[in-house]
Amino acid sequence: MLRGINRQDIFEEPEDYWTFIKILSTVQERLEDDLVTRTTICHIYAYCLMPNHVHLLLGEKRWCIRAL
Repeated sequence: MLRGINRQDIFEEPEDYWTFIKILSTVQERLEDDLVTRTTICHIYAYCLMPNHVHLLLGEKRWCIRAL
């Protein structure tokens, strides 16, 4: 959960919501494309944006490195 300081709004304009969603999308793509390092990554399953806070539902994924 992310919350504004003193419960102040973190989203003031409709564009702020869309900017946050675009950032989430970019982060998700990078996490899914991290096949080179095969490190522990996570998946964003759901999110809920409200004026003064955000809820994220994340799931951890573990990638195994296999010997060829």
